[in-house]
Amino acid sequence: VWDLVEEREREREREVRGKMDGRDQKFSMWLAPVNSVRQISPYQQKLATQLVVWVASIVVWGSTLDVMFFLERRTGVLRCNGYCVCNFIFGGLSFLFLSMVLFFNYQCETKRMSRDGWFSELNELYMMYALTAWWIPGVALSSNTENFITAVGETFAYFAMFGSVACCFTAYRS
Repeated sequence: VWDLVEEREREREREVRGKMDGRDQKFSMWLAPVNSVRQISPYQQKLATQLVVWVASIVVWGSTLDVMFFLERRTGVLRCNGYCVCNFIFGGLSFLFLSMVLFFNYQCETKRMSRDGWFSELNELYMMYALTAWWIPGVALSSNTENFITAVGETFAYFAMFGSVACCFTAYRS
């Protein structure tokens, strides 16, 4: 009986907190804080690491584009060797891939899509494994001495790779 009373009290508190924020709705259990210390949930950690890799991917793409146009202004010739093309491919496709994953997470969170279908937690974990396997050669190519990339782009390529490894761990925990 006391468990039922405590559960109703917690639900009432969430409703009151939602009304105080100006939102007349209940909090999602996935995004609710884990305990009174306000630690973020494993689901939130997964989303945060996916966002880090998402941003790092677009920085790799953008820094390569910046170097390419800088060299074009300086020499008058638009130069992009095979490494430059690889940076565009690795950064751009990783950005688009994570945009899709984050969009599907949003769809599942708003109950417009079910986690029982093809975008289950296990399939999302496999997607993060594929992302890690994608960034290993991406870092190898962006670290090459013949590559036209800034130090920022190379650093963010490493952020993307290590962030994708962290995505695997957080996706496994959530």
